[in-house]
Amino acid sequence: RKDPQMFATYDELRLLSVWRWRGTEPGDVHHEAIRMYSLTSLDFPSGSTVLQMCFLPSAILPTHVFDSDGTPLVLLTQEPGSTDLVLRVVFVFAVNSYAQHYTARARIERQSERREAEVSVFAMSHSDRLLVLGGRGLLQFWKVWKSVDGTVRINLVFDAIQAGPWPREPAMVSCLGIGIAEEKDIHEDWITIGSSDGCLYGFNFVRGTGKEIELDSRENACGKFSANTHTPGVPIQCIIGNWSAPSESIDLTQAAYLRIPVERKSFVSVGEDGKFLWWRMHERCGWARVREISMWAPSPASCRSLACISSRLAPDLMVVADLASQTVGVPQHDGRGETSYVGSNSFAFVIALGRKARSEGAFR
Repeated sequence: RKDPQMFATYDELRLLSVWRWRGTEPGDVHHEAIRMYSLTSLDFPSGSTVLQMCFLPSAILPTHVFDSDGTPLVLLTQEPGSTDLVLRVVFVFAVNSYAQHYTARARIERQSERREAEVSVFAMSHSDRLLVLGGRGLLQFWKVWKSVDGTVRINLVFDAIQAGPWPREPAMVSCLGIGIAEEKDIHEDWITIGSSDGCLYGFNFVRGTGKEIELDSRENACGKFSANTHTPGVPIQCIIGNWSAPSESIDLTQAAYLRIPVERKSFVSVGEDGKFLWWRMHERCGWARVREISMWAPSPASCRSLACISSRLAPDLMVVADLASQTVGVPQHDGRGETSYVGSNSFAFVIALGRKARSEGAFR
């Protein structure tokens, strides 16, 4: 997580590869856009499936691993013949370094009777203190931490399905962690979950006694969003944060661009039917729906695969990729309450836009 341009892959040969994105150069087709950072062979049981993985904060690294420029990841695996899932923490090192890796394990008993695991949510919280797992019959919050003696450990903080009452059949399909406390207070995490049946749920985690993280026990600190108007039965495919407006004097280098923070106390939820809801937290009434638009007439029949992201440089701008029409565009909202969708006719628009931005020196 220290390098937002890193990503990882895992293949059938049980090789975990970590890559670094280096970008492209106009007119140079031979420029190496990505470079391998590490290649590690993992001794998982033969036939194991890696369902999800993500990077962990470097704060959990033991001293000898940190000094060797190790990178921590957590992987969610399923062993052959088992319905249980296994969390594994792995350290990988740069290519041409020693190939040692360390694994901390935790076993998860799934509540779904289906043999094939469905895990759509696997992400770290806003503060990097919690790992969120969500899927069909699964919604758990884990803490990955380093003990005083330097040992990396995994502990379950809260199991929403076990705590009940909780719907077991709908799957948890989207997630976003944001900060809602004052900026100086990093010990509070708000996590929003979207389900396959169109519901929104929220959980607030705070620092409890003994500095341990725990679910907030205050009234209305977690539960279902009552003001949710997403179409029932339609999955909430995306939950995205709003970026804080950049300062007028910001130096738009790539490093400065990546440091623009996510805005606190607000987010956008997006249904598969093209309905967008803007949310903001108020001190007195909690989460309130402040805006709603639809790209199409919302209905289960109009569902399609969408991917969305808001712009760091223009916080009011949102880019939507529609897999069905293979377009990338921007929803536009006029003052009369009408919404239009201005999109290109091809995904090639993204490539052209990236090349144009780079050639014009958007990143110096």
